[in-house]
Amino acid sequence: MKIITFLIIIFSSNLYAQYYEVLPKGVRTFVFRNIQANSESSYNQTKKESAYSYHLDTNINNLKEIEISTIQEALALLEPYPEAYNKISFGAHYFKASADLNVDAYGIGYGLTKNTTVYMGFPIYQAEVKFNYKRTKGSSINEVAEALQRETDDDYAQTLGNIIEQIYDIDGGVIQSALVNEFNYKELGNWRGEGIGDIELGLMHKLQHTKNYGLKLSLGVVLPTGRVDDPDILQDIGFGDGQLDAFLEFGGSYHINSKNIISSWIRYTHQFANKKELRVLEYKDFALASNKDEFEEKLGDMIDIAFIYDYSVTDWLNLQPALLSNFTQKAKYKSEHEVANELLAENTESQDLSARITANISTVKLYKQKKFLLPGQLNFSYQTTLEGQNVPKVNRSELEFVMFF
Repeated sequence: MKIITFLIIIFSSNLYAQYYEVLPKGVRTFVFRNIQANSESSYNQTKKESAYSYHLDTNINNLKEIEISTIQEALALLEPYPEAYNKISFGAHYFKASADLNVDAYGIGYGLTKNTTVYMGFPIYQAEVKFNYKRTKGSSINEVAEALQRETDDDYAQTLGNIIEQIYDIDGGVIQSALVNEFNYKELGNWRGEGIGDIELGLMHKLQHTKNYGLKLSLGVVLPTGRVDDPDILQDIGFGDGQLDAFLEFGGSYHINSKNIISSWIRYTHQFANKKELRVLEYKDFALASNKDEFEEKLGDMIDIAFIYDYSVTDWLNLQPALLSNFTQKAKYKSEHEVANELLAENTESQDLSARITANISTVKLYKQKKFLLPGQLNFSYQTTLEGQNVPKVNRSELEFVMFF
């Protein structure tokens, strides 16, 4: 079970109430952000939310729907014997997972000119995935064997019944054995990992600034420095996507009055293709495969849009409710495995809508008024996914410290 990480824009517009502001010439800033996030569910292709759980009931009705030749061939052997055929079940099995992340993100910026700021940011991840398995119903192997053995006038049925009688019952140990020995995966279970994520390098340029509004253009790259999903581990988390990204962002702010500001920005990210080792999927709706090969993976380009309202409660406290959305195009895969190319690309297009509320405590205005010794900021945020398609539902809280010097 792969759980997708979420986008982190390290050098965010929370640095100022006005989105278009940049650092003054020669001024530096240091940003530290701690993110606590958890995910226990996701939105599927039809935008329905479901937990990271799977209840597998291997009764005859479900087995008939599995498009795997070996299973269908086995069912065909039993089809002439309805009593045995209708009893077939390898039991019911319940799998559940949840993910918790702690991310420390660091950013530094420098004012090249009064209108241009350069910056760098990188996150460090600590992640934990908890995985639980429980068998909720035993198999009917013995009942199937007994039904066949009752066909006393049919030697073939008797032989088949004797063979089936020797099949082991399926439990957690058998499933682990199949994953490890037949499909060459590592064992299912809890997983922990830590390491650096993708590094972001960027430039922000203030295009225009009047009494009532301002505009800003940003551009940059995201380097593939974070760990990617291990194709041998079903329950791990990648801290990056393994691809170089380039982005262009444009936005601005409008001053309604001295206490109220509205801002909006849009970011387009192009994800460059890269070689990656992946599992060679063979069957629709069956995510396991025993073979691996190198694929050219081109993840879909992304569009991020934000709408932010800023209310100045006092000279040092601002409240910023925001709506954030992301749209990601369908991924593309190239290899000699045409079926796997199509299956890997299925349901990779995604979209989500999130709400965020931020309390911004700033001494910048007080510093300019010579009422405070140092300019700085402390931001508290909470963000949750409202709806989505092919994305995890993420709840996250953030504490951000910004220092200017």
